[in-house]
Amino acid sequence: MAGHFVQTLALHLIERGHDVNVWAPNDGQHSEYRQEGPIQVHRFDYFPKGQQKKLVYGQGILPNLKAHPAKATLELAPFVRALNFAGKEAGKHCDLVHAHWTVSGRGVPRTVPLVISARGSDLSGAGGPIVQRASQHILKRATVVIAENNQLAETARQHCEHVHVLGNGVSLNTYRANHDRSILQGTPLGDKKTIFLFVGRLSQVKGADRLINALSHLKNDQDWGVVFIGEGPLRSVISSAGLDNHVLLTGELPTKEVIPYYHAADALVVTSRYEGRPNNVMEALACGLPVVSVDIPGVQEMIEPGFNGFLFEGKRSEDLARGLSNFITNEHAWPTLRANARRFAEKHLDWEKVVDAYEHIYRKAIQAC
Repeated sequence: MAGHFVQTLALHLIERGHDVNVWAPNDGQHSEYRQEGPIQVHRFDYFPKGQQKKLVYGQGILPNLKAHPAKATLELAPFVRALNFAGKEAGKHCDLVHAHWTVSGRGVPRTVPLVISARGSDLSGAGGPIVQRASQHILKRATVVIAENNQLAETARQHCEHVHVLGNGVSLNTYRANHDRSILQGTPLGDKKTIFLFVGRLSQVKGADRLINALSHLKNDQDWGVVFIGEGPLRSVISSAGLDNHVLLTGELPTKEVIPYYHAADALVVTSRYEGRPNNVMEALACGLPVVSVDIPGVQEMIEPGFNGFLFEGKRSEDLARGLSNFITNEHAWPTLRANARRFAEKHLDWEKVVDAYEHIYRKAIQAC
C-alpha cells in the first residue's frame, strides 16, 4: 500500500537474510504472482477482474475516489473483500504480517503476529468515519503499531498498548549533500539569489495554495525564485498568479530527476495542512538542504529550528511570507544549516538504522505471540 517504501524495506530485509512476500492489489496489468527482483509479489485481483483499476494506484485511494467517484466507488467493496482474503493468505504463509495500511490488517488471523504502520488518513479521520472506526477496531488486534509521528502515536495508544514512532529511511548514497545550481541554467530562475523548492502534489492538502498566496507578499526587491515539482489541481492557479519570473513548474518528475533540484535550492518549503512523516523532508535533509515549514506533526520530529531549518506558526499567508523573508535575509547562516541538515540525516534517517529498528520490532512482535 505504500509502494516505494515497501519495496525499499523489503529489499533491505532480503539483503539481511529474511524471506519477504508482498501482497499488493493488482492494477489489471500484472499476473497474480510474479517475482519482482528478489521480492515475491502476490497481486490479488478484484472486480472488475483483468481490467485497469481506478481505485488504488495513481494518487491513492482517497484522491481517486474524488477524481473518479463512479468507477472507484464501484471497486471499493470488491477491493475490501479481496484485501480481507489477502490478509488470510499472508497469515497462512508468513511468521509475521506487516500491514502498511491499517485496514489491510483486517483479514490476518489472530494467531499471527500483526504489525501495523499507521500513516495518517486511517487514524486522523481524513479517510472518513467508516475507515476511522474500522482502523480503530483493527488496532486493538495488532501486536505492535508503528506510527509515523508523535501525534499519530498518541492516537494509536488509545487502542493498542505497544506503539513505536518510526518513519521511513532515506538512502544516504542516493541523496548526497551538494550545492549545484546548474540544473537552473537557462531558466527564469538561473540568476536568482535565493531558490525555494516545493515538492509534492499541487493541492490544498499539500498547501500549494498557501505558498502561492505567501509569495505575493514577498518584497519585490528580494531576489527569489520557487521551483514547484509536482502536478495537481492547483497548477493552473500557480501558472496564472502573475509570478512568471519567480516560478518554475517542472511537473511530476522521477526520483532521480528531483535530486538535482534539491542540490540547486537553498531551502525546501513545506506548507502542508497535514503530514505523516514526509519523504521530501528526509530527502532534502540528506541532500544538505534546510527546511522551512509550517509547524505540524511529522515535520516537528525532524526540524530543529535554527539548526537544520525553521518552523513557523500561524496559518495566514502573511505568516509564511514573513518566514520566507527572514530566511532570505539570513544568508550568512545557510552554510551551517546545510551542514546540520546532512548531519541530522546521517544520525537519524539512514535506511540501515531504520531497518535495524524494524528488525527489533519484528522480533519483539514474534516473541509476544
